[in-house]
Amino acid sequence: MKKIRILFIDSSRDIREKIEYLLKRENDFEVEVGDDAVLAISGAKEKKFDCIIIDTSKCDYNGLFFEDREGNQMDFLERNGVEAILDIKKINPKQKVIALTTNPF
Repeated sequence: MKKIRILFIDSSRDIREKIEYLLKRENDFEVEVGDDAVLAISGAKEKKFDCIIIDTSKCDYNGLFFEDREGNQMDFLERNGVEAILDIKKINPKQKVIALTTNPF
């Protein structure tokens, strides 16, 4: 049986390690973890994951980068996980995404 490929994005290393352990223990999942939503964007472009789980409240996402005329990489603005999800869906509308948050709103 094919394993489900999951990417879990959270800024807390502790939480990433616990979730990775729990999911891998089930044997039905291949799991990658990261702390930066840019990894989720590249995963969506490559159609690498069956599901991306992302913490929207504490997710680092500096969005895309652009280069100046000399080829130097530059950030254009600070963004959050909600904006990352919108970008993921623009890139790959069929990508399954689960949004988590610790923000009580």
